[in-house]
Amino acid sequence: VRDPRGQDWDVEMSVSTNRMGKYEIFLVTVKGEKARVGSIGELVSVMGPNNVNVLDIGQSEIHDMLSLGMLVEVDREFTQRLFKDLVFAAHEMSITVGFVPVSNPDYERWVTNQLKARFVVTVLARRLDARYLAQVTKVIADNGLAIDSVTRLSARPSPRHSQYLN
Repeated sequence: VRDPRGQDWDVEMSVSTNRMGKYEIFLVTVKGEKARVGSIGELVSVMGPNNVNVLDIGQSEIHDMLSLGMLVEVDREFTQRLFKDLVFAAHEMSITVGFVPVSNPDYERWVTNQLKARFVVTVLARRLDARYLAQVTKVIADNGLAIDSVTRLSARPSPRHSQYLN
């Protein structure tokens, strides 16, 4: 596969072991209130002994709510043990963990999509009205693009400080 910069990538190698049936791919989702410091470290330390390869990871915390996703590749031999270990660890941490299987064709499509050109769109406003986001996302969709990530860069003003909201 050739990316927009003209660089060739061997996508076939990244999924070939999967085709032989030795590995399974799962999206591990983690949610919880007031996640404590070191939550990711605790979870990945459970994954290590289970021969897990982390293919992708993303985390967000909004108003003390943790949302974490990890795309992982697991040797079939360790899948059930991994699930059990993660469920127990999540229970100890008072968070919820879920598992979604990812098919080989879906994973290959995802890998290929990662090679597409990326753009950064910045929205500047004193107050982030949903109408602004609706207009921006419509322009993005009308041009056949998708949003991969949204990040707020500004401070979170308190309603008591109304001068920042107008």
